[in-house]
Amino acid sequence: MPKVIVYTCAYNAEQTLSRAIESVLSQTFTDFAYYIVNNGSTDSTGDIISSYCALDKRIWKVSLLQNDIKHYGTIWHTLSFACKDSADWITILDADDSWPEDYLEKMIRFGDKNELDLVFSGWEQIDSRTGHSIRRKSVEKNIVIHRDDYASNFVLYRGYALTLWGMLYSLKLISQALCQYNAIAIKTMYGDAEAILRRIANSEKIGICSGAIYNWYMHDHSYMLTNFDELFEKYDNPYYFGKNHLESLAPDKPISNFNQNFLYAIYLTELKNIVDVIVNSKHSQPRKLVYIKRVLKNPLTYETFAFKEVHPQINNMVNREKTLDSIIDTVKSMRIERQYQVLFNDIMTTYHSILEVASNGNI
Repeated sequence: MPKVIVYTCAYNAEQTLSRAIESVLSQTFTDFAYYIVNNGSTDSTGDIISSYCALDKRIWKVSLLQNDIKHYGTIWHTLSFACKDSADWITILDADDSWPEDYLEKMIRFGDKNELDLVFSGWEQIDSRTGHSIRRKSVEKNIVIHRDDYASNFVLYRGYALTLWGMLYSLKLISQALCQYNAIAIKTMYGDAEAILRRIANSEKIGICSGAIYNWYMHDHSYMLTNFDELFEKYDNPYYFGKNHLESLAPDKPISNFNQNFLYAIYLTELKNIVDVIVNSKHSQPRKLVYIKRVLKNPLTYETFAFKEVHPQINNMVNREKTLDSIIDTVKSMRIERQYQVLFNDIMTTYHSILEVASNGNI
């Protein structure tokens, strides 16, 4: 009976899968079963998994004939089977990523000692082309958060609740998810974050393990960057998922001023990101301008800038006009062609209307 179940879903991952598998097999904590799903790959991914299965009896291969990205390789069906092993913990490693050799040891020791339902790990984003670090998120010391303190610590754990991987789930928490998998297993834009926030809402105690101990490799072919239409329609989901989460924690209480500021700050970040994605997309210039106008005219944009009770500790809100100026500078960098000047002028009109809202607080 293994202590922990490790799950990896791989689709055409022949360039990175061996790195992920090797990082699991080199763990100082060795009491695990490792389920690797070949998610309908058309390259040598399946052969790579088979080779490792022959070398290590802890590895189980699951094969799908067709790629099932919406359900992340039928994750809940696979985990339902794996859970029959009655492991204490379940964790997910993406086929592009890797762990340092003491990842499981640190995470499991922390989770067991504090009887946690969910353990987050700090992470380091790495450029897959250069191997250079892009950014890191971590805490210096282990942190335990009890359910009564979830809302007041939302800003602390939200940045770790972004993906299905990079954390330990207790068997109890996963068992709850298995009962509801049709509602949460669909892999859509930001669907991971929604699923994690739901798991937090159903837990009693969570923790953040110290150190940036998950290696998160960033690729140009990531799901987010290769599904423009879905990203464009759902870029504001992080705001609404966060808002729904906080409301579920205390249905009879309003969201605190600090958390509301933080939610708006999340939206501002996503607003800037989606404009960057639009500008760098392969769409024609007029179409880009139409897209940019649509996101700027999102009612949530006006709501964010009309909000008057700005918390001094939320920098994105304190500097929201600078964020807006940065967005306009990004648009100007497109070097608008003369025949599309009317579209650009329309964006500038929207820009000034947002600044007016920020000034007088009326939408």
